[in-house]
Amino acid sequence: LIGKLFRQKWKLRFAWKGGKPEQVDWLGQKNQFDLAKEVGTKHVIVVGTMTGTEKDSFLNSIGEGDGDKIVMWKRKAEVYLVNLCKAGELSYTIIHA
Repeated sequence: LIGKLFRQKWKLRFAWKGGKPEQVDWLGQKNQFDLAKEVGTKHVIVVGTMTGTEKDSFLNSIGEGDGDKIVMWKRKAEVYLVNLCKAGELSYTIIHA
């Protein structure tokens, strides 16, 4: 909006404080899923993004580099959970919001 007001093109970019999406959205969730299975959790609920299956999602374009593809890492975690549940007694719900 501001870019339009001043007739400039703006692209949202930012740097991460702490873990990058690969560490948080993939490895962090993977570790949580593995622990849930290990301790005998029966059901896991994950809130993801509505653009979880869209490779061209806007969320994949922000950040500093290739490791910042937020949606890609979130989707990888969801797929891991689905496969983990197929292999055992753990069930899941994924909410795309």
